[in-house]
Amino acid sequence: MKLKILFLLLLFYSPLFSQESMQPYHWANAYIDYFIVRGDLDSINKLQRPFKRLAVAKALLKLDLDDGAFSPKEKGMLKLLLREFEFEGKQLIKKEGGSGWLGLMNKAMQFLGKGKKNIDMRTGAYSILGYDTFQKNDSSLATFQFNPNATFAWQDILTVHFNLRLFNNDPQNFAGNKIGGMYAFTEQGYLDINTEWLGIKFGRDYFQLGPGQTGQLLFSDNSRPFDMYHFRLGKSAVQFTFWGMALDNAATTGTQDAHFANYARRYLNGHRLSFNIANKYRFAFSEVALYGGANRNWDFAFTNPFLLYFSQDRNNGNSSANILYNFEWDLYFENDFEFYGEFLWDDFHFGQTKKEQLEPNEFGIISGLKWANLIGINGSLLNFEYVQVRNRTYNVRDDYWGKYLHRNRTIGYALGNNLERYFLHFNWWANAELKIGLNAGLIRQGLGSVQGIFNTDFENHSTTQGYDEPFPFGTVESDIQSGINLYYRSSQFGHLELDIKNHQYKNYQNIKGQNTNDLQIRFSLWLQWDYIFKENKG
Repeated sequence: MKLKILFLLLLFYSPLFSQESMQPYHWANAYIDYFIVRGDLDSINKLQRPFKRLAVAKALLKLDLDDGAFSPKEKGMLKLLLREFEFEGKQLIKKEGGSGWLGLMNKAMQFLGKGKKNIDMRTGAYSILGYDTFQKNDSSLATFQFNPNATFAWQDILTVHFNLRLFNNDPQNFAGNKIGGMYAFTEQGYLDINTEWLGIKFGRDYFQLGPGQTGQLLFSDNSRPFDMYHFRLGKSAVQFTFWGMALDNAATTGTQDAHFANYARRYLNGHRLSFNIANKYRFAFSEVALYGGANRNWDFAFTNPFLLYFSQDRNNGNSSANILYNFEWDLYFENDFEFYGEFLWDDFHFGQTKKEQLEPNEFGIISGLKWANLIGINGSLLNFEYVQVRNRTYNVRDDYWGKYLHRNRTIGYALGNNLERYFLHFNWWANAELKIGLNAGLIRQGLGSVQGIFNTDFENHSTTQGYDEPFPFGTVESDIQSGINLYYRSSQFGHLELDIKNHQYKNYQNIKGQNTNDLQIRFSLWLQWDYIFKENKG
């Protein structure tokens, strides 16, 4: 048995405000998810994340605790959220005159906005200090991370945000160089303009689509932040969004590119149409095109959001883009019940009249259920999720630059392809501050990866023979998981977390007959701090 212990001390964590987006690892996401499934924060859209802090504050302010809909425990949970989004709440009270939650905010947090706010700026930092035995590629076991950040906001319309990450131990597959014993990259740096009908963002930020709990198929929380432009047209009921991202360069492997340069530029364009019916039933359709090549620049046909990328690619022999489609749904029913999922279409082949049509279909699916207050257990949330990603999905046959990767990480589902996963998770808030989580699951993953070669075994068969392969393909690694998570948030200044997880492997690392257990223990202490520069006028 292998024992891995991780101790993390996180200091000076600074949550920011206005249209600033919440990082995927933010503690409040679990609390928000509970109240979304309960039907209280139904205006928050889980199909497009990360959430914006001001949107969360608006949803909180519309709630009314006086109608008896919340238990004392749930009121305490909401007070923790209100403390986290206190600054955004003050903004909205001043702007909209206050309603619903104003009385509760006075009692629970004892604050009232005075005067009219014109300009606010907030700055702060958080750091990680600790002992990390997960690192296998660095002789130093000491872990250090520091994140200075700052945000400028004007009302609820314009936000400029900056977040720099410095650290000494590089994570697995980190794409970067070590200078003076440290690594560094800009985690977030963007300008965001947001109005009722129009949203515009330029810069680097996280981008996550889909309601999945263990990950998402098209854009996941696994991916590094993107350098991008992003436009939103429309209100909540119907929205059209489009974006363009400059990905990291990749080595050229195609023979036609070899004499031009030893690297290829890479770009990812996409557009999306989403629908929201009464904040109960949400659907979204997306199409993306990943393309590039030696000395290649933006393709203005793909930057045109009103063209179909598939037809453009097929009618342009020099393009050879990697086209993917995604359909998402997130449905809410009475009795605190949610049904959600995604279907990703990478490559489908109809008929087997040509040899290349023997290639198996490439697709992925996520399907999940959530049930809040399970069988009357107040403060509970049960989640079951099934994931399947077929072999060769996200991968390409010829040019490495066409793989669905960014900075050595899969843009889509974190575990890559050729896998299926069963996931069961139960959260219970013993009280507002203490959350107990139990989880169990099974991951079956075959040979290969998105970074690896594109398997062409199907080419060894004729159309008369046909071709079929088992799923998952190759020697399958089986990972039976079980664990417990304890989370305690004593105040707005921080929280404690203990995570214990056991992995029971069969055919570990896809080696037949190699079995092992892996016990992981992680303890973390988060302390948060921020500082606000304000200009107030009476």
